[in-house]
Amino acid sequence: MALTFNEDRRSRLESRERARAEYKMIFALTFPFFLIGTLFARAADLVRLPFFARRKPTKSLMTEARDTANSVLPYAFMG
Repeated sequence: MALTFNEDRRSRLESRERARAEYKMIFALTFPFFLIGTLFARAADLVRLPFFARRKPTKSLMTEARDTANSVLPYAFMG
């Protein structure tokens, strides 16, 4: 009985580690796109294009891109 419990726990931990590694890989591959999108949004705000909401950036470019990636990428793991 204890052996089965430990095997189940180990497989869950390995699965969690695998998911973490996949998330980091996807984050590393997609972060440049989020950075470009954030840069484009900032540039559009400077030009004051009408289809973008006007906002004052309070975060750095990298922080805003990282926050956007961290809020969007978890949806890749749903399902």
